[in-house]
Amino acid sequence: MHFNVYFDIITGKEKFMLIEFRTANCLSFKDMAEFSMLASNDKTNEDNNTFLVNNRRILKSAAVYGANGSGKTNFVQAIDFMRDLVLEESPIRNCAYKLDRTMKDEPTFFEIIFMKDNIRYRYGFEIDRNSVLSEWLFYVPTTREASLFTREKQNITISRSFREGKVLSDSIKNDKLFLSFVAQLNGASITQSIMEWFEDMSVMSGLDSDLSNTVDMLLEEGKRGKKRKKQVLDILHRFDVQIEDITIEERDFVPTAIPADLEISDQERAVIESLNTLFEKEGGGKMPPRVITYRKTYENGKESGTEEFDLRRQESDGTKKLFALAGSLAQSLETGKTIVVDELESKLHPLVTKEIVKLFNSNISNKKNAQLIFTTHDTNLLQGNHFRRDQIWFTEKDKYGSSHLYSLLEYKPRKDASFQKDYINGRYGAIPYIGDFNSL
Repeated sequence: MHFNVYFDIITGKEKFMLIEFRTANCLSFKDMAEFSMLASNDKTNEDNNTFLVNNRRILKSAAVYGANGSGKTNFVQAIDFMRDLVLEESPIRNCAYKLDRTMKDEPTFFEIIFMKDNIRYRYGFEIDRNSVLSEWLFYVPTTREASLFTREKQNITISRSFREGKVLSDSIKNDKLFLSFVAQLNGASITQSIMEWFEDMSVMSGLDSDLSNTVDMLLEEGKRGKKRKKQVLDILHRFDVQIEDITIEERDFVPTAIPADLEISDQERAVIESLNTLFEKEGGGKMPPRVITYRKTYENGKESGTEEFDLRRQESDGTKKLFALAGSLAQSLETGKTIVVDELESKLHPLVTKEIVKLFNSNISNKKNAQLIFTTHDTNLLQGNHFRRDQIWFTEKDKYGSSHLYSLLEYKPRKDASFQKDYINGRYGAIPYIGDFNSL
């Protein structure tokens, strides 16, 4: 089944842009969840928080609020799930809603509208537990939307504009996405461009301090690597993290030696040997790089040099979180790409979170119109004029455990309303029900 939805035709100079995302029967979202970065007619913070594309305003950032367990993380995971299905070469897998047993036999729906290299695309698919039921790709080459291909199970209709897929339509398996299949075997301009967009969209968990993305950027050689290092240090300095320098120390994997006279069982010895083999194989013979930070030292109130610290072992969780974010933030702001972060404020001071949002809602620091989409519990961001009404979203579960995603615009609050106060007081829903602790 297809969902016929209205959308605006958008073109412009921006190379990267997420416009809309939809999903149904995925994780805690039983019914259709629709998310949009299209700006409303609201003129509030129009110059900084939006950018103009073909006479339509697009949002630079959006925040998703909700109680614990309401579906905020599942919203991010749904985006990441679709992204992984497109990029992975593995067979299809499903994320169907589990609290209604009838949904296990219903299709899971994904659709995303985005822009890449001045062209607007609409791509989506429906899947069950082990196969692709339908798939479609449309684009706007000029002013009107046109089909590139549509698929109903194994029957694929390909337009003349999608020649790269013609010779492959009869070879597709029922558990493979046609877009990914074409990109893998015959990726020409269209499929390559779309795959690059999915690869460039960064999806992160704010709960984990995964340093790999920033580390990979700092390991780049030559001028590019030096530029990345400066960008990361600039971001850390902006947030008052007093790190003067960073170096990355690559390390070869050294297998754990087992003394011959060590009294362990043959089974335990085999486990250690298999782990050695696994680590050496999976890591390419390398250990995770050691990240070394340098801070100023003082003697009698005067600078006396620097002291090195192991980032993973000796720096705070907040510093590790900022370092993990810094690479993606720098890359996004430089290139205009989209970054999606779950629980952005986790391990960070509220003022730091506020400054990260300001980086994107700014014509000075965000010249390429990068987009930041994040979930949060930080109600301080609802104070002042950090967000327009169309930049605030909520997730809430009904009594059956199904998540619903909706915009603040649905409540039609005044522009000068106290969003923080009204939200905490329950006017917009999406808050936890707190029981009576006196009865414990």
